[in-house]
Amino acid sequence: MSDKRELITKDWFVIADTHFFHDNIAKYEDRPENHNYLILDNWNRVVQQGDRVLHLGDLTLGDKQESRRLIKQLNGKKYIILGNHDKKSNSWYRDLGFTVIMPTYQFFNNGHILVLFSHEPDNNFDGGRMVGVNVHGHIHLGKHREFYPKHPKRFINVSVEVIDYTPQRIGDLIP
Repeated sequence: MSDKRELITKDWFVIADTHFFHDNIAKYEDRPENHNYLILDNWNRVVQQGDRVLHLGDLTLGDKQESRRLIKQLNGKKYIILGNHDKKSNSWYRDLGFTVIMPTYQFFNNGHILVLFSHEPDNNFDGGRMVGVNVHGHIHLGKHREFYPKHPKRFINVSVEVIDYTPQRIGDLIP
């Protein structure tokens, strides 16, 4: 996956389920017709060139050329945890400008909160003795909402429909 592990901090941004160039997502999830460019505009409004963004999967269904053209316009240093629709090789996503990483755990608040970053919510995640939070995507607002984790307060959904198509600063999500 990734050559080196970077420490995810509260000043990073997080987003999931952009589904760029997915023709049917607008219909399935009642997205605006221009959702590709809405996400692009919102992303660049909050993310600066020096910022880091963690994408939690389901990036694009477009071909490499059109995907690269759009993603090249997105500000920040980009990382991705692959989702169920991300079926290309790791090098394909690296060629788009992303560092591919595995689902990852990170400690916040001086080691008092354990956070799991993943594409799908992990119902088995509890953090042990720690306060555990799972930041994830995969659960959209529309037809797929029937699945939700057993302990919803321990899960933070960052699918674009949930976060108004705008990357969120991790520090604003983690207590």
